[in-house]
Amino acid sequence: MDRAILQALLLTDGSVIPTRYQISFASTSGALIKQFCDLVFNIYGYQIKKIGKGKGTKQPLHLVQLKSKTICPDLLSDIPSYRTVPFRDGTYPETGIPETWVNLSTNEIAIILRALFDTEGGCSLRISWRSKKKCLEIEREVFLSCQHTELRKQYKQLINKLGIKCGES
Repeated sequence: MDRAILQALLLTDGSVIPTRYQISFASTSGALIKQFCDLVFNIYGYQIKKIGKGKGTKQPLHLVQLKSKTICPDLLSDIPSYRTVPFRDGTYPETGIPETWVNLSTNEIAIILRALFDTEGGCSLRISWRSKKKCLEIEREVFLSCQHTELRKQYKQLINKLGIKCGES
């Protein structure tokens, strides 16, 4: 399960560059950085000693980078690319969730979704006036942000496996 959580974190806020054997993860959350470092150590026995700092929009950004000729190929063995943003020409890289995720138990899928939502998710609550009904209405929304069209479909499939209906916007 640890490897799947690590993959989920990398799909959202990380990168794996095979030509440089480089793995990177960035977050404004110190807790997520710690979780990432702990996962790398638990899975691969690799101790991350240095965490860089960058400029975030409102909060300081923490950056972890490591190079490994063994970890990098392993992470790419069932996810072809961790790049989820489009290329300059507007096309998206070939990527997707590992096929094994779809066959996991609902508890395991929930754990993976938590990692995805921890990095790229959120929730909102709005109260709005409905003039036709002449009442206040509470609108609740939970969202998972993802530009990559294929990944969005696959995330939706995981969410649906938990019995939650969701749409795309």
